[in-house]
Amino acid sequence: MLASLSLGTSYSTQHNAAVLAPVLILGVPLYDTFFVMLLRYRKGLSPFRGSKDHFALRLEKMGMTRTQIVYIAIEASILLGLCAWLTTRIWFWWAVLVYAIVIAAAYGVGYWLAQVKVDE
Repeated sequence: MLASLSLGTSYSTQHNAAVLAPVLILGVPLYDTFFVMLLRYRKGLSPFRGSKDHFALRLEKMGMTRTQIVYIAIEASILLGLCAWLTTRIWFWWAVLVYAIVIAAAYGVGYWLAQVKVDE
């Protein structure tokens, strides 16, 4: 469903920064993929090896229920979808600011989640 939403319109009609809106729409699965790849790379492991590095498993390790984790993922997808829509409607430099805020938030969440110890 997220992939079809990301292909649903023309993003470059407002300005060139809006072309990155599909990346925001697909933000949660892309984030998890790159988060896991980075953590595995830092440990010297293959990114194709299975492990418990995914953000959902880290949240579960912190004591959250699966229902709570699903709601967090849904809320993050909605928020990123709204940010994507917003970047297609606002002035270029405001869109760049939105992207910068999202990147900073993703970095902060990634740093926080990386502190959770997982079983190998």
